[in-house]
Parts: sequence; C-alpha cells; structure tokens
Amino acid sequence: MNEKECVRQFIREFPEYKKQYDDHILRNGKLHIHVFFGEINSLFIRTKLDEPEKAKAYFRFVEMMEREGDEAVRKIVRRTILERLQDEPEAWEVFVKTASPEFVRKAGELLEALGKTAE
Repeated sequence: MNEKECVRQFIREFPEYKKQYDDHILRNGKLHIHVFFGEINSLFIRTKLDEPEKAKAYFRFVEMMEREGDEAVRKIVRRTILERLQDEPEAWEVFVKTASPEFVRKAGELLEALGKTAE
C-alpha cells in the first residue's frame, strides 16, 4: 500500500476525519502525509483515548499500515505515529492496553531500533 492508498483507506474506515483531510489539502495545496498523520494522531490522542473501541480500530489501522504499507508508509508509522504515542505516557498506556500484543512488541522493537525506549 502506498501513501495515497493509505490515506484513501483511512478516510474510508474513519470518515469522521474527512474534514481534517479536506482542511489539510486546503491549507497545504496538496497532501503532506507525515503532517496529515501527525495532525490525525495528535487529534486522536486529544479526543479518542477514552473510547476503547475507537482506540482499538485506530491501532488496528496503524498495525495494518506497518504490515501492508510500502517503506514510505512504514516510516510514517515509525517516525510520526509511534514516536508521538510514546511521547505521551497516557497515549502509550492506551496503546499498550488496546493494540494487539504482537504489534505492541513490534512497536517496542521499532522504537528501540530508532534509539528510543518503549516504556
């Protein structure tokens, strides 16, 4: 899955973020995928952590990005999404509790490879 396919799939699965996508394109003139997913991730952390089903769905999608994405998409997972989650202790705790154990383990390995420590 390339970047454009990833964003299309994200909007299909999470139509509530279509407005953020449209606003992003309007502000930037085109898709800057790291910025877009950074905005989405920050918004998610601020608004959805207390909704377990939404959190599970989001983390399943991120896991799918890592598993099925091309190198550019996997870089978004590692550098934009996981690092940001790790920087927010409450968000990381929700991630650890709701993502699959396999993905939590993989996320820890990915962050360690980047010189970060998953806690």
